[in-house]
Amino acid sequence: MWRKALLPLCILILALVAGLQPAAAQGVLWSGGYYNNVYFIEPQLASTTVNTIAFNWGTGSPDPSVPADNFSARFGTDVNLPAGTYRFYALADDGIVVTIDYQTRIIDSFNVALVGQVISADITLTAGTHHIQIDYREYGGTAFLYLQFVNLATNPTGPNFGPGAPVPTQAPSVPTGSINTSTWTAQYYANTNLSGFPSVIQTEAFPSRNWGLGAPFGSIPADNFSVRWSSVQTLAAGNYVINVRADDGVRVTVDSVVYINQFPGPVGQVFTINLALAAGQHTFVVEFLELGGAAYIEYSLTLPGVSPTATVPPTPIITGATVRINAPVNLNVRAAPSTSGAILVRVNRGEVYPAIGRSGDSAWIQINANGTIGWVSAQFITFATGSAAALSVTDGSSGSSSVPLTGFTLTATSEVNIRSGPGTRFGVLGRIPQFGVANIVGRNSDTSWWQISYSGIIGWVSARFVSPQSGIDLNRVPVRG
Repeated sequence: MWRKALLPLCILILALVAGLQPAAAQGVLWSGGYYNNVYFIEPQLASTTVNTIAFNWGTGSPDPSVPADNFSARFGTDVNLPAGTYRFYALADDGIVVTIDYQTRIIDSFNVALVGQVISADITLTAGTHHIQIDYREYGGTAFLYLQFVNLATNPTGPNFGPGAPVPTQAPSVPTGSINTSTWTAQYYANTNLSGFPSVIQTEAFPSRNWGLGAPFGSIPADNFSVRWSSVQTLAAGNYVINVRADDGVRVTVDSVVYINQFPGPVGQVFTINLALAAGQHTFVVEFLELGGAAYIEYSLTLPGVSPTATVPPTPIITGATVRINAPVNLNVRAAPSTSGAILVRVNRGEVYPAIGRSGDSAWIQINANGTIGWVSAQFITFATGSAAALSVTDGSSGSSSVPLTGFTLTATSEVNIRSGPGTRFGVLGRIPQFGVANIVGRNSDTSWWQISYSGIIGWVSARFVSPQSGIDLNRVPVRG
């Protein structure tokens, strides 16, 4: 009789234990495919079905038909989950994107230097079936890909990628003495009330930003947006201090208690709270509201005698000019105006960013890519507002004088675009109005395009829409394109 009573209890215990396991250990099947490029362009070279995302290809390839470098992979699964908040852990070389239910991107390291680092992000899911998609890119060198996810109700202490996983590299450095080395999950909303699905979800180091008059992303407006940062941090016991100020509003919640609620509130005012926290894990949520004008938030968590977790970002340069990315997929933002400049981040086609400077020949434009200042080739951008003429030369050159003038001029017979190269596929740097006069500095081989200097812009105009001065000597006009 006692055995019959014990059987249901054993079944209940087994069910509870199963509920505490990572979903990856519960028989989730993933369908995957590999591509001979980093853009997931068909056809697939090979396909596979696996029950865990744990690959270490070293310097080899996933399949004999797949190259060792410059390939991509996509995995997907549909898994039935109980309602709850789930934490996803990823470790990859080179880049990984994790998307939930086809539209919510919770992890994205394609354009951020997070190679070999453990990335985590949280998402709250309703009970039922959810689709999880993993996109992976390998550019060169070693290649590996790991992903796990767990229900936060299990109080996870971190991922367990297994004995074959590489040792993760250190996360980006934080200020000396920082008490917070945790990452934050940032959710950006194209509205003022943090409602609906976020337009952008990504992992960030600190909830401190200064967007000036610009927008955080191309999918977020410059005004009337909101952001939520959340982080679970393991802290020593102590009396902590939080300082925060924002334009236009801020709300700070710690362990489900709202301590600051200025949404909106006085612009630029510093709000301070003192917290006596016990040793262990604590949940921090920082929410931000932008209504109009400048947009910034400054946040720090300190322990007396310890440096703050974040420094105030520098005030961005505001020119009023913005550029739209027209690259086929994404575009490198480089540390110098040259293809030899180190790649800082990558930006995506269609996104719009503030332009803050240009090279002397206008072949490179300096932009502010969500706080990263770098250079993009003018060949792959178009000015959404303003023009290159609105920008100062910020590469240390002498501007238009860096390209010798020929002594000849041309006149625009109608308004004509100034492009970064001799062809309509090149980005627009500015315009010459009808009857405007520009200095000629070069031409292409068949003289169908002229290289000109106009209002500080060095660029190219189509010969169809301009008239060179009479008596021009083509032998004195160098072929530059």
